[in-house]
Amino acid sequence: MKSLIMYYSHSGNTARIAHKMLHALSAKGNAELLELRHRDSKRYKIRHFLARFFPALTELSENLPDFSQYDLICLGSPVWSGKPAPLALKLLSHLKTVKGKHIIYFQIYGLKGSGESAVNYVKKILRAHEPAKIKALNIAFKEAHDEQKLDIMIKNMIEQIR
Repeated sequence: MKSLIMYYSHSGNTARIAHKMLHALSAKGNAELLELRHRDSKRYKIRHFLARFFPALTELSENLPDFSQYDLICLGSPVWSGKPAPLALKLLSHLKTVKGKHIIYFQIYGLKGSGESAVNYVKKILRAHEPAKIKALNIAFKEAHDEQKLDIMIKNMIEQIR
């Protein structure tokens, strides 16, 4: 199984989860990791700030890979105000046209209601996919530092993908 793990991490927590997923998926086949970043230049500094309120202003720094070459696509993001971070939202707009792929959306949230809201938001965007092909790994901030629990959660999620 060929997997792509893309993530945006503001404080490093989502990055840790992404690296754990990379390790777990590498045991199942070829896995690649891509960190989502803002386009970097002086004129985009204000846009970085405004993107929190207007995700359409977000610009990715990398060209996106060809999603058709992957069996599994993973996307990780922190939850901000009940939604994924703007860079993840920008990527979701590209993923909604991808058909026939397994997708795992993983996130770290602070408040349970905002975590559930973000998962529902992502599933709504990706509604063209078959429901069985979209999985969500919802990680509470307090669970994000329990290494054993994280390993078990990730292992169980990956085992659901066939």
